[in-house]
Amino acid sequence: MKKLVLCLIILVVIIVSLFSVTKYDPTPLTIPIPAQVTTPLSREAVKEDWVNALRSVVDQTQDVNAKEVLAMLETQTVLAIPTVDGLKVMGHDKPIRIVVLLPEDSQYPMWKEILDEKVAGAYFLPQAEAHAIVLKNGNEMSLKSKGLLLSHEGTHALHYLKKPFNEQMSNIQFCREEQSTHAAENSLLSSLGGKPYENFVAARVANMASTLEQTDAGVHLAMPDKSYKELRNIFGPWQSEKEGFMWVAGAWTDTMFRFVDLYGSGTQSEKDEMKASGLCSLYQYLGVIPKEG
Repeated sequence: MKKLVLCLIILVVIIVSLFSVTKYDPTPLTIPIPAQVTTPLSREAVKEDWVNALRSVVDQTQDVNAKEVLAMLETQTVLAIPTVDGLKVMGHDKPIRIVVLLPEDSQYPMWKEILDEKVAGAYFLPQAEAHAIVLKNGNEMSLKSKGLLLSHEGTHALHYLKKPFNEQMSNIQFCREEQSTHAAENSLLSSLGGKPYENFVAARVANMASTLEQTDAGVHLAMPDKSYKELRNIFGPWQSEKEGFMWVAGAWTDTMFRFVDLYGSGTQSEKDEMKASGLCSLYQYLGVIPKEG
C-alpha cells in the first residue's frame, strides 16, 4: 500500500471521525450526575482527586508508564496557584508544578482561556516559566476518565523531565511528542478495556482495510453511530458529552496507529513518523498548530 494513500487515510479517518462525533445520537451521553453536597473547592483536594483517579487506574492495570507518571506526581511535583502574571509556587519548587484552576481564576486573562475550554480537563504547559500540569475541577468526568487524562498529560511531563521542550518547537516536533504520548495512552486503553476493547479496535482496523480495498480513497471511514454506545459499555458510564468524546477520540487514534502498524511500509520508526505526520495534518486542520509554508 502506497505511503501517499496511507497518509491520506490517516488524515481522512481522523478528521471525518472526530467531526462526526457531533452527529451521533447523544442519548447514551445524557446520564444524570448524582446530586452532590456543594462545598467550597480546595485546590489541594482537586489535585488529590485527580491523583487518586490515576492511582485507581494503576491499581487496575499495573500499566508501566502510568506507574511512572504516578511516581512522578507523588515525588516531583508541587502545587502552584494562578496569578495575574503567571503562577505562584506553594512551598519549595520542584521540577513540575501542578496548577489547579478554580472558577475565580477567570479574573486572570491568561488562565481564563483554559478555564473556558470545553473539551479537556487537564493540560501540560511546557513553557519555561510554567512547566506545569494544569487541572480543572473535573466534576463532569468519571474516576476512570480523569485517570486516563492525567496519565496522558503526565506522560508529556515525564518526557519534559527527560528531554525538556517548549512551546517554540516546530509542528513536527510537537506532533512527534503527541505521537509518543498517544502510544503510551493506547497501551493503557488496551489494559483498561481488555478483550472487549481489543475486539472493538480489531473490527475497526479490519473495516478500514476493507474500505480502502474497495474505494482506494478512504472517504467513508467515519465511525458508525453505535460505536459511542459500544465504547460506553466498555469504559462507561460517562457523565458528560466531553467525557464521551475523549474516549471516542482516544479509541480512534489507537485504531489509526494500529492500522499504520499493520499496513504501513518501512521500519517502525518510519511508521511512527507517518502517525506523527497524520496528527500534524489533523492539528493544522483544527487550528491547534499553524499551517507551515
